[in-house]
Amino acid sequence: MLRGTRDGIIRGTMHVLRFLWVMLLLAPHAHATEAPPVYEMALPANVVFVAFLAKGGDLFDLDLRAEVVLPLTCGDKVAGLLRLDGPRLDGADAYNVVLERHPVEKCKKDATRIGARWAIRMRIPDGQTRELLIGPRALAIARKKDVITLDGTEPMGDLPGAPATADPATLVLGDVTTAKLISVENVAPGDFAVAIEVSARWPKCAGAPLGMLASGDAASKFALDRFTPLARAPLDGTCAKATTERKATVRATLRLPKSGAAKIKVGAQELSVAAPAPAK
Repeated sequence: MLRGTRDGIIRGTMHVLRFLWVMLLLAPHAHATEAPPVYEMALPANVVFVAFLAKGGDLFDLDLRAEVVLPLTCGDKVAGLLRLDGPRLDGADAYNVVLERHPVEKCKKDATRIGARWAIRMRIPDGQTRELLIGPRALAIARKKDVITLDGTEPMGDLPGAPATADPATLVLGDVTTAKLISVENVAPGDFAVAIEVSARWPKCAGAPLGMLASGDAASKFALDRFTPLARAPLDGTCAKATTERKATVRATLRLPKSGAAKIKVGAQELSVAAPAPAK
């Protein structure tokens, strides 16, 4: 009786081990190296006025939701707004929407609308209307005493329990002085995680680099071959005009040819990047 019980336990254990082995074979394999995101400019499909906060005098924080429509659903998200005139409160209030793209994610063939809240600070004198540019969209920000409107509409508010208005901020670009290729690692067929040591001048208030803002043009057939380090900075009037030079390793995902090398530019620095030889 004891022997039969022991044999049954062994057979049961073997069935469980075979089942687990099969499940392991069928499970998708994670890459040892995580694919870093790539940041890109995008055109806003809509801008929603969520809320505003008076900050004293003529200064107001505007809580906005920038929305973008994409042809595929790939896990991308809105990273934030980049002020073209840098992290200061004077000059034109002109911004671009920046996306955080995940180029190796599996995509669904469905159009999707994505968005994110982002707070900016503006100087709005009483009785005046200021122009706010987000991409090509020109929005009229008007103030009448303590009421702020966007294109004549008061803020719509957010859902109950939603986060409070964040501190005002802007994305900023580093002015690259040197760039050196550190490593290239395969993360998916044709896609490679590239680490680049970058020295760049930043506003002193800027945080650590988030990644690389990528772009292309007609000369590259709009393939992403130009990269600039991207960071976040406060937009609360504390950023001085002074800059500082910092060195950091910044990562991005690139699509590389099977043979030969791709030519890319990091700032004005040209680099040659080739896929590593397959392991034998």
